[in-house]
Amino acid sequence: PIIQPDISAPVAAEAKVFKQLLVHCNQGNARQSRQLLQDWLRLVYPEVANPGPDWLQKYSTDAGLAAGLAELEASLYGDQAGSWNGKQLAAALKQWRKQQRALRAQRKRPELPPLYPV
Repeated sequence: PIIQPDISAPVAAEAKVFKQLLVHCNQGNARQSRQLLQDWLRLVYPEVANPGPDWLQKYSTDAGLAAGLAELEASLYGDQAGSWNGKQLAAALKQWRKQQRALRAQRKRPELPPLYPV
């Protein structure tokens, strides 16, 4: 018998980590949010060597996401380290995930064969 890979396992893991990420962002837990963000990016972009918040900030063209990531980093490593409101980052990440899923679904659609093959 041919064993098919279980593609739902990575999808389920991604969804679980993303849900935890949103919870910690909304609670303002910066350190845990950063770790979960890195874990989530590794699941979503396995082809990237070390995806992290800095990588996402460079890759993204979304100003809200970039601002949320900058606030996260500043709360952990900046002069004003301390309390952090991660609600903006959570909202931006939801939007980013939705856009990326749409783009990937679009790429997976098979192209029509040419009408008159040579």
